[in-house]
Amino acid sequence: PLRGTVLWIDGGGKSALFGEDGQPVEAVRKLSQAGYGVVSGDVFLTGEFAGPNGELPLPKVNDTYCGYTFGYNPPVLSNRVRDILTLIGAARQGPKGHKLHLVGTGAAGPWVLLARGLAGDAVDQTIVDLNGFSFFKVESTSDPNFLPGALKYGGIGGLAALAAPAKLTIAGAKGADSAELKPLLSAYNASRRDRLTFEEAPLTPDKIAEILLASP
Repeated sequence: PLRGTVLWIDGGGKSALFGEDGQPVEAVRKLSQAGYGVVSGDVFLTGEFAGPNGELPLPKVNDTYCGYTFGYNPPVLSNRVRDILTLIGAARQGPKGHKLHLVGTGAAGPWVLLARGLAGDAVDQTIVDLNGFSFFKVESTSDPNFLPGALKYGGIGGLAALAAPAKLTIAGAKGADSAELKPLLSAYNASRRDRLTFEEAPLTPDKIAEILLASP
């Protein structure tokens, strides 16, 4: 029987789940053998949507005033979060009562964390690698992680606080801005602090398999 579904999003696209031999990486094989269905996808401008040499054909931002661009077009980050939410909706279509586990690795960690805050009760558990990300580190409007107003609403921690009290593991927290993460911690302290885990070390495929295989 299907133990649950793992929706694994990586910044490099779905190919990150396969080795050079074209076979699933060991962590994916372990999860499959344990009864998990593992699915992935290429979100906006990743994987097969990138250029032939892996370059990102990022939309041009108006040099005079970025509002001329973002007043009419969603930022790259918003498009990626939207695609992740679409994949969540598709992955959720399983047997009644089956669990959906959301994983974000590489550059996709912050994207997945933002999507989790908007996913409501569609996701049972989320595991992301933050890679030390902070919106304070986004210094250009042409940065693919630029999001107008992000810091105004608490940065990555303030936006991700919408996920509380869902089960959430954040790895790669080393180097992240502690003040920016404070709203997230406050939200869980007010609800279910036991359902939030911080790991300073990066998230490895083996660690992902370890966490999921230990899940009820």
